[in-house]
Amino acid sequence: MNKVIVAGRIVKGAELRVLPSGKAVAKTTVAVNERYRNQKGDWQERVNYLDVETFGSLAERLTKLGKGDKVLIEGKLRQDIFERNGEKREKIKIIANRIQLIAKPKSTNQNTKKEKTENIDIDIEDII
Repeated sequence: MNKVIVAGRIVKGAELRVLPSGKAVAKTTVAVNERYRNQKGDWQERVNYLDVETFGSLAERLTKLGKGDKVLIEGKLRQDIFERNGEKREKIKIIANRIQLIAKPKSTNQNTKKEKTENIDIDIEDII
């Protein structure tokens, strides 16, 4: 089974392109925080930056989300193998088939005390 679910914040707006077949592809990066205890027992926090790619109508809708939006992403892992400067490289990314907006970034407006939340469910049945 190849399934992954992560919650994090979008680091940059999605880059959208169209394949020769006419299908849309969008790529973005999501920051996912991880808390753990170090050898001394103190809590530490690490940020993991994960590349996310999606296809079709979900790709087009992903471009409507922006930097700082908190999202829940479901999908599968895919390993890309490529060559750069004569060196073989590998990269793992998430191929998303569902993205749910959890919250927009906090407003800088003084009148807004709470983080604005929206439950927009973005779903796609067939990604490829």
